[in-house]
Amino acid sequence: MNREISSWQMAGLLFVFLTGAITLVIPAPLLSEARSGVGLSWMITGLFGFLYLCCILYITVQFPGKTLYQCSEMLLGRGVAIIFAIPFIVQALLLAAYIYSPVSGFFSTTMMRETPTYVFNGLNVLVSALTAYAGIEVISRLFTLLLAILVGSIVLVLLFNFPQYHPDYLLPFMPYGFKPILHSAYYGSGVAYGDLLTVAMLFCFIHIDKRKRNIRTKPLFIAFAASWMIIFLVNICVIMALGPMSEEFKYPLYILARLVNFQDFITRIEAFIGIALLIGSIMKATVTIYSLNLVLTQLLKLKEEKLLIIPLALAIFQLSQLLATREPQLNPVFAYWPLTTFVVSLPVYFMIIVIIINKYRKAA
Repeated sequence: MNREISSWQMAGLLFVFLTGAITLVIPAPLLSEARSGVGLSWMITGLFGFLYLCCILYITVQFPGKTLYQCSEMLLGRGVAIIFAIPFIVQALLLAAYIYSPVSGFFSTTMMRETPTYVFNGLNVLVSALTAYAGIEVISRLFTLLLAILVGSIVLVLLFNFPQYHPDYLLPFMPYGFKPILHSAYYGSGVAYGDLLTVAMLFCFIHIDKRKRNIRTKPLFIAFAASWMIIFLVNICVIMALGPMSEEFKYPLYILARLVNFQDFITRIEAFIGIALLIGSIMKATVTIYSLNLVLTQLLKLKEEKLLIIPLALAIFQLSQLLATREPQLNPVFAYWPLTTFVVSLPVYFMIIVIIINKYRKAA
């Protein structure tokens, strides 16, 4: 790869991808299952995500400068790699469309009720496609600036709600036992970290250190930990502010923004959450489109690397509109999303097994 970005820039992309619109969407399903035990549930989820990231980085370190699809071709053969790539392509298409669905649903039901969903989806897809078309260097530089706005918006809402927090709402701990916590962790693992493979396809662009002849992985682990901590704080703050009512709201972080009343001077800053949701969703969808285009380009052995970006954007727009108009019918399907992401992640584990076997044979 002749295009490289620093490990810290890639860490920014990883943070945005893992945080993005998840901070607005994921608290509701986790709280509805785990309730006051959501902290423990998110710890289990974080452990799964950490182990998954370790597996991906182990492969990346073995083949620096190569995408995971190229690694699968080298380790498993082209035929097997194509078979494993098909579920990833389908999942990435659905993921990109699903990223826009909560955005259009949020704005059309809260802040801009008279605006049709295709306006939000169309503009978001257009911005994401043009950003992806600009290339990985532009994406990394742009996201560094937007990252501060995303984090700042969330932190402001959490800080201004400090007088609303009641730590006693965190009790009783595990009111319905350990089973709901495990179910919440299962769902959270699939939704928050199951699509980690998508952004991992871009690890091939990380600058290779000339002395170590490999990439730096420490910034990526720091980004993962920071993202995990942000969502952990959001879940805990939502419980302390809303108490038993937290599981009743689809967008609890938005409700927190509406509760802000700082000295009768700063009130109702829900616009910050709208900005954070827009920025997070566009950035995550941009990474998804770019990653999907990269895999398809290598799979089809195309010379023009940007040829498929616009067609993919159009397909994603149509899928996002389908999700927006058929959400009640499709909700049971997305209940199996964690299982889908696990199936897509299977090639990672197969590649690790092959690497270990090859090393054992060389040592013998």
